[in-house]
Parts: sequence; structure tokens; C-alpha cells
Amino acid sequence: TASKNVKYPEAVVSTQSTGILDAVNTILLHDSRSGCRKVLEYSELQKFPLNIGVYECMLDTSYRGYDADLASQVWALLLQVSNNKPSARAHRSRVATFSTCGKSKEFILSLNEMSLQGYSLSLPLMRQLLPNCFTDVEKLDQAYYDLEDLYKNGHKVSVEALNSIVLACSIKKEMERAWATFEEYQNFGIPASVETYRSLIIGAEIFGDIDMAFGAYERMLNSGIGPDPASFELLVLVVMRSLKTSGEGEAIASQYDLFSTIIDKGIKEKVRLSAAGLIKIVTEFLKLVPLDRDSPIECEYRSQTGTVRLTMHDCRVVYKIFEWIKILKYQVPTHLLSLFEKKKANVKNKKKEEKNKKKKKKK
Repeated sequence: TASKNVKYPEAVVSTQSTGILDAVNTILLHDSRSGCRKVLEYSELQKFPLNIGVYECMLDTSYRGYDADLASQVWALLLQVSNNKPSARAHRSRVATFSTCGKSKEFILSLNEMSLQGYSLSLPLMRQLLPNCFTDVEKLDQAYYDLEDLYKNGHKVSVEALNSIVLACSIKKEMERAWATFEEYQNFGIPASVETYRSLIIGAEIFGDIDMAFGAYERMLNSGIGPDPASFELLVLVVMRSLKTSGEGEAIASQYDLFSTIIDKGIKEKVRLSAAGLIKIVTEFLKLVPLDRDSPIECEYRSQTGTVRLTMHDCRVVYKIFEWIKILKYQVPTHLLSLFEKKKANVKNKKKEEKNKKKKKKK
């Protein structure tokens, strides 16, 4: 009864009996795993063929229902009806299911299979999936050994499968393992990709190691890749994070100079960051400037150009980023300009207050 008003997705519509299709549609719309199993059982007993779209919907159900066994069952049948060429959607649902279920071996092997078919997962999606899959270091090591055994038995190993291990190590702050895996790429006959270096920079950001981040970026450039906008944006964010934790005085000075230098580097090399990326950098930088006028927003330190007294978050670096935005022919958002003006006003008011205090003391 509930299925009378259901609109059939094009992927599910077939020439078979309407009544059976109603039942299948209702089961899929309600993400019923037990219902999916009954449909598969009925299909096998009655020799009732299901089309590719139905199997893909069942894989989605297995992902949302954390059911690795259902995913494996559906996958075996999908291979038969698709001539061993499942779609990108089917591959991704299968990989995601194994990840959410914590099946690390099945995840890494299915990811490798998907990559060899020419499909891939985005880095943000990979970052979401990996923590559920690799809950401890032992699983990470075992995943690497599984790929090593696969290669020794004459099968190909994809760069994305190895990248997932590097990224998982980075997320868990196991940077020694991440770099050790990176150094082993040549043993698999695989050159590192841009995602490999991004994964290492992500680890450096999480670990808070600027030197490591720059080291990974320089190795990427030396390998003939780049300058890659996404990797450069990560590099800027690593330095930004260091500004938040630098403390005061000379520590702030060195990180401020480094941040200003990397902005100059981006402008000089004309690294084409996205508008959203540049706006994010400016917004995060301005958040570091305290709005409270009583906050100590000035410090005196010795920089490369001599001893100077200026705000920790000097306006000049923001002007540089605005210049970068204009070079790339983007538009600076109005709300960002107004926030910047408010910050500058706070700095000027603070300086006026300090001058007035000094005059009063002299009198």
C-alpha cells in the first residue's frame, strides 16, 4: 500500500512485473537490509533478473546499514550482470561500506581494485573514511603487508591504495610510518602522486611541524609536480596554525616573517588558489587579531629588517593577500573588507590610548 505513490527511479525501472518492482522500490526506499536479502533470494529461486541500478541501490543500503556481508553478496551478483565492470558509484559504495564496518583488509583491497579501474575517492572523503577503518597501528601495518603480498603475487598495486595508508598514518600522527611508507613506493614500481605529498603535508599540519610540511612540499616540486594549489593552501594553513601557538616576542616574529614570506612566494609563483581558499586564509588570519581593545595586540621584536614595533597581525600581510586575490581576478567579499577595517580601527585606537597615557604621565 505504501508503494502506490512511489515514483520509480530510472535505474530501477525495468520490463518486469510491476508488482515485484513496487516491492523492490519500497524495500530500497526504506533501506531494509533484510528486505534486500529476500529480494536476492527470490531473484535466485524464481530466476527473476534484477538490473544494475537495483544492485547499486542495494550497495548504498549496505553502506548506510553498516552491512559488509550484504555488500559482498550484492557485489558478486553485480559483477555477473555488469560483465565485471561495475560503475564508479558501485565501487565507492562498496569501499565506503567496508570502511564504516572497520574491515581494513577488505577496504584496502577493494580500494586498490577500484583505483585500477580508473576510479578514485576525493581526499576529503578519504579523510572521513579512514579513521573508522584503521582504528589502530596494527591495522595500518597489516594493510601495508596485504598490499605487499598482493604485489609479490604478481598483482598490480595502485598509488591511491598506498596513499590511503600514508594519509591514515598522518591522521593518527604516525609520521614515521607515513614517511616510511612513502619511501617504499619505488619498491612497488609506483611514482608518488600529488595526493601523496598532500597527505604528508596534512600530517605535518596535524603534527604541527612546519619543517616537515616544507620538506614535503619541496620534494613534490623536485619530483616535477606543482606548484599544486591545494598543497600550497595546506602549507599556508600549517604556518597559520604555528602563529596561533607561537607565544610572544621572538617566537611570534619568526612565524610572522615566515607567514609573510610564504604569501610572497604564492604571489610570485602565481599559485592559483581557489577564491574560497584565499578567503579562508584571510578569515582565519583575521580571527587571530583580538577584538578586545584591552588585549595586548602589539609586540616589539627583531626581524630581518631590524627592530620594529608593530602588531602581531600586521595589516600589510592582509594587503598582500588582497593583492593576490586581485591578481587572480577574484573579488574580495564586502564582509571581509569590513572585518579588516574594524580590526585596523582597533589597532589605531589602541595606539591613541597608549599615546594619551604617556602624555598624562609626563604632565
